[in-house]
Amino acid sequence: CLGNLGLAYSNNSQFEEALDYFQRALPIARESGFRRGESNILNNLAVTYFRLSRHETAIEYYEQSLDICRDIGNRRTEGGILSNLAIASMVLGRHEEAIDYLQRGLIISRAIGNQRSEGVQLGNLANSYLQLGMVEDAIDYYTQALTIARQINNQRSEGIHLNNLGIAYFQLGQTETAITHFSQSLQIAKQVHNQRGQSAAYDELSTAYLMLGRGEESIEYGKAAVEISQTIGATAIECEQRATLGWAYLAADKIK
Repeated sequence: CLGNLGLAYSNNSQFEEALDYFQRALPIARESGFRRGESNILNNLAVTYFRLSRHETAIEYYEQSLDICRDIGNRRTEGGILSNLAIASMVLGRHEEAIDYLQRGLIISRAIGNQRSEGVQLGNLANSYLQLGMVEDAIDYYTQALTIARQINNQRSEGIHLNNLGIAYFQLGQTETAITHFSQSLQIAKQVHNQRGQSAAYDELSTAYLMLGRGEESIEYGKAAVEISQTIGATAIECEQRATLGWAYLAADKIK
């Protein structure tokens, strides 16, 4: 009952109240010997601390929940917690640790046939490798994640992976290959009505064409990116896109 109240407060974004109920529920679960329940409460505490941006504390509770999942053989939840530990580590900029958690989670996802989790873990592995400057490794994992997204018909993820592949190829100086991936990502984002994805693809296309010195095309895509960002209220992203658009106008010699 206390745990359910904690979830209700958490779902209502009343995180401090949620923590209070989870903390009160935890000793009861421990005294009763209900280890699955104890693991769930620890996991809920971790999620709540993460939402409060108290990432180190979240990691501590995730680790405690993970230990219990191993003890009782709850592999599906174990894999999910490893993914959450990886995300918390990524937020803290500890990408080597994130990679370790993700590799362990990936083994579990493959063992139990959870392709959706496998795809997410592959994508996050790629993100971490990209942050570490290991671009070839990132491309390998993005490609694997893309394959799974297509197998399970997850078009939204497919579009994201294509865009990320474009970013990786762009970092390698393979701009034309990057443009191909950005264009494919844009088409999918339109099909699934993902406005944020459309804006991102337009912005990357604008940057890529700017790099090629094709200012007119850069302007076209840059204006489309800004228009969508305005529509969805993504002010910070819009500011960055306007900066790129300014460089595109300079490249096209359209400053009056």
